[in-house]
Amino acid sequence: MDEGIGMLLLLEDKRKLTIGIDELELNDPAANKSTRSSCAPFSGKSVPNHSIPFYNVLWAELSKDQIIIDYAHHASKTLIKPKKWVFTLAKDDESTSGTPAEIFVKTLMTRAYGDAQSQKRAYVLINPNSGPGGAIKQWETEVKPLFQAAKMQIDPVILKHGGEAVELAQNADLSRYDTIMACSGDGTPHEIFNGLAKRPDAARALSTMPVSHIPCGSGNAFSCNLYGSHRPSFAALAIIKGVVTPMDLVSVTSGHNRIISFLSQTLGLIAECDLGTEHMRWMGSARFEVGVVQRMFKKKCYPFDLAVKVEIEDKSDVKAHYKHHASSTSLNHLAKKLDADPVAEDAGLPPLKYGTIQDDLPEGWELIPYDKVGTFYAGNMAYMSPDAPFFAASLISDGLMDLVTIDGDLPFFTAIKVLLDVEAEKLFDNPHVTYKKISAYRIIPRDQEDGYISIDGEKCPFGPFQAEIHQGLGRVISKSGNSVNWRLKALDFQSKFLSDTEGSSFVPDMARRGRGNRMPSGPWGRLKPVEQDPLQSIGLPSKGDDRDELTRGSLLNPKTQEWYYNQIISRFLAFCTEAGDKDSIIRSFEALDIRAVDPTPATSYTRPPPGYRPSSTATSAAVSSSTPAPETSATNAGSFSQAPESDSANAAASPAPSALSGTLKALRAIIPSSGPSTSMLAAIEDPGNTKSLQDVLMALRKLREGLVATKRADLFSIQAYIFSIRLSILAKHPESYHPAILHLLRYMAIWTPMVHSEIEEIAGYFMLDAACRRRDLTEAYFIRQDFNIRNKKLDRILKALAHDDYVSWQFSKKQVSRHCLKLMEWADDDLRLHTLKCFSRSYFNVDLPFLEFATGRKWNELKEKDKVGWELGDEEKVTIRKVRAK
Repeated sequence: MDEGIGMLLLLEDKRKLTIGIDELELNDPAANKSTRSSCAPFSGKSVPNHSIPFYNVLWAELSKDQIIIDYAHHASKTLIKPKKWVFTLAKDDESTSGTPAEIFVKTLMTRAYGDAQSQKRAYVLINPNSGPGGAIKQWETEVKPLFQAAKMQIDPVILKHGGEAVELAQNADLSRYDTIMACSGDGTPHEIFNGLAKRPDAARALSTMPVSHIPCGSGNAFSCNLYGSHRPSFAALAIIKGVVTPMDLVSVTSGHNRIISFLSQTLGLIAECDLGTEHMRWMGSARFEVGVVQRMFKKKCYPFDLAVKVEIEDKSDVKAHYKHHASSTSLNHLAKKLDADPVAEDAGLPPLKYGTIQDDLPEGWELIPYDKVGTFYAGNMAYMSPDAPFFAASLISDGLMDLVTIDGDLPFFTAIKVLLDVEAEKLFDNPHVTYKKISAYRIIPRDQEDGYISIDGEKCPFGPFQAEIHQGLGRVISKSGNSVNWRLKALDFQSKFLSDTEGSSFVPDMARRGRGNRMPSGPWGRLKPVEQDPLQSIGLPSKGDDRDELTRGSLLNPKTQEWYYNQIISRFLAFCTEAGDKDSIIRSFEALDIRAVDPTPATSYTRPPPGYRPSSTATSAAVSSSTPAPETSATNAGSFSQAPESDSANAAASPAPSALSGTLKALRAIIPSSGPSTSMLAAIEDPGNTKSLQDVLMALRKLREGLVATKRADLFSIQAYIFSIRLSILAKHPESYHPAILHLLRYMAIWTPMVHSEIEEIAGYFMLDAACRRRDLTEAYFIRQDFNIRNKKLDRILKALAHDDYVSWQFSKKQVSRHCLKLMEWADDDLRLHTLKCFSRSYFNVDLPFLEFATGRKWNELKEKDKVGWELGDEEKVTIRKVRAK
């Protein structure tokens, strides 16, 4: 699972490039420490510790005796520029301990792109009239240089008139491209989808040709939702590293026309604010604000008759639907399902389930008159512009549209409050807003000769129209969060919405508001750069990302530590459940909600660390859970249901930590000391889960740094460390488990006494790591003595290593836990080589079953991996040496 991690490339002047968990690291021992920075170009003095996140690595290649690495540099909060590293490789006589350069570059590129396709071929349609009109300049200065650095093949076309993108997409040779890209506002992606829909092979074209978007317009909803930014260079990087994702499309029939919609359909105030302000495009997104102000005083209503196919009506049910379908498992299942149903090459658009607007009303539908609606808004994405998150529960692949309606006769200040709730991300819960999940509708405007109807921000002839959704019909390039996560939670607004569905569990505030708790400036606030992944939303304390101990989002805060640990466990379970372990693991996790842990030292013999301070949760229960912990006496080791009332009571009734009850026990059992289940281990070792596991390991490192920095020593921190150690051992990641073992045994076990069986387990891992990975048997025996380890199985392993006893070694493998087996793998190759040498020196022939048992490998593996030159006879006899005839 950790293939490539720790891979080293030696450079000239003793510099080193190392492949880390989620970044490329450069070390220069000769540089001055005071010049340390991150992802900055070299000038003057060299810098000792640079790091480039793999997400920012664009390209790597060898040129003669040099390695060249192109990467994306964050020049400012709004701009990303390409930068380059060029290093001379170490000479052959200096690079004996490093990795061959070709292998290093190949591994780096694999880690940098993951599931994303490198060197994408893009058909770029640039609309010079989008928004304020700066698309060409933004393309040339911000976007094109990044694509060139990533070695993308680009075919740009500057559009000359409206509708040209439809023609180009309709007639394009799709075999030449990996994506059709719009450098524009949201109008050009709309034209691209409709151009693909006009092809004879429309269904195949839409399901195989992903559309992407460089935001150069006013709204830029496509980019905001799929890339988490409305900045052109940020979107460009997201496209470079993006993955193909299925997306719902909507068929809208108006008159005799069928239009494909990817974003929204609206009638009323929003449509007028959009289409009625076309003459103010020079203002950018501010034109929407002006349009709202101009129309709010009128209290105008837009009467219509509406028939709608409602799938989910109650807001609480909408939240539950979002929580379920936003999971990576759900979206990944959809992707696999769509891939398993190939589309015929000549298949056109899918048939309309409910007919067109020209047909009779579908059976079971009923037209209901609405006289006072001011806004009718159906959407397929959360953000309609950088500052307008209208559809909190929207998912681009759930097969449903989100419908928002707001009355138009609201009092002025009430209407203002509704619009401010868009900015404050509270629109969903506003009592004046109806929010439903629907699959189709028919709307017939009344009492108006003319008006505005907006389809994806484009004007549509005013009149009746009907819409229905097609799940997963289209394809887009979306930002890659992790290898198994197709979830498009690109914005913290949806992250916050999801957390609200989970009751009172603590979620840190990612500082959306400014001083005085005020929202950012702008009509409805401004989009902020937001991490897709909650595990990446908090940085490493050691790198200065956690400076303020009072900040709710800091890992120096006990509540945040507990919330963050929940996120780690959730991510770990996400890919384990896909491996078939769902029922047993979910049962263990259902009650988990760590909110407060008593940090008071468990016994009077505990020596708290210097500066140790109990948190404010000291008087609360050890773990909040929907299931109360069983009552026990003061002598029962599992009793943590009540906090001590005084120091004397604490001394008298302080429980020994020999057993845990409730949630902590269930949590720790996720990876028991005996090892994981077969399916869980398969998930950990699955190459498809590499990125997810790396994210979990990196998050555990952040959590451990936070626990160390706060000198926290309680049951929560101990069980977090134990989980981290067990998982890191299974992932064969010594950079994680070795320092964790040291801190747990040297400090935490002294500050808060642990169960002897747990100390023996962790010390046993420490001993095996010394013997098997570091090949230091002397230290291993010292560890055995220091921690009084009396385990016959572990003693047998040490003895087998000391005497090169391969028979005893193989017997030991059948008796120990899977954690110990993983640690033994570090010494397997050396012992196998010794075993083969013994056979070669001592035997003329040997029985195949005994040879396979002694070496731990099948015959085919011995031939392919160990390159043995022996011969296998007819009766499972292996000839090692032939007797020479005298």
